[in-house]
Amino acid sequence: MQPASLHSRVLTSVSWDPRPPSPWGMQAGFGAAVTAAQVLAAEGDYGLLFTQVEWSDGQTQYVEAQGGAGESSDLAVSAGTANVVVTAPGETSANQALPVANTEAYWRAEVAYGATYECTTSGARVAWRVCGRAMATGDVPLFLNMPSPATLALAIGAARLTAPGDDAARPPLSLATAARLTTTVGHAKPHPHSTTPALTLTLTLALTLALTLTLPPSRWATSRAAPSWTSPQTRAPCTRSTGPSARRSRTPTCS
Repeated sequence: MQPASLHSRVLTSVSWDPRPPSPWGMQAGFGAAVTAAQVLAAEGDYGLLFTQVEWSDGQTQYVEAQGGAGESSDLAVSAGTANVVVTAPGETSANQALPVANTEAYWRAEVAYGATYECTTSGARVAWRVCGRAMATGDVPLFLNMPSPATLALAIGAARLTAPGDDAARPPLSLATAARLTTTVGHAKPHPHSTTPALTLTLTLALTLALTLTLPPSRWATSRAAPSWTSPQTRAPCTRSTGPSARRSRTPTCS
């Protein structure tokens, strides 16, 4: 008997649907089911990896991330896209600006900092080994429902500037010779998907740069209002929700 295939899924939540009765009288039967979901719609969102091996005789068996005492079975997981960061049990993620320790007994897959929308059948690669010998490998489907950029706004942090060394930079005027340029990117709703309800998300990124304007020498600085520009997009930015209410979705199927 040989392993025929390896199936892995990343889950962000599991819930009863429908929930079993409580309390339950043993005289009567009841129906209950569990719904598993994968919602990855913001940087830092994460789920746990669950893996099952199917043997050549058709039987299936769950595979632990790391074998217990006396066992030499383990999983090796690698990211299949730059939009995802995977972290082994007990390790700290290498996610830029979002390092989090994985205290679970399962591999963890999370949305990378700066990730973009992606639906892929190979978001991660899983290899099962026993006593150092490769037994089976498989890919992990992931749906990163990231919002798309919709608007861009620029603003200068000073209404009046003068050239360095100009008399207007000295008291009593003391005008600034440099200003901060702030760029704000507004993101729209996530991409629609047949199994994803309409969500309203917000993502605002601020990029701050030092801006120096060189002007011809003058004893008096001219007054200029701070410019502001917004790109003409038809979709307006909306409100982002990263709390529990935003994480309600069926696990999508990528094809």
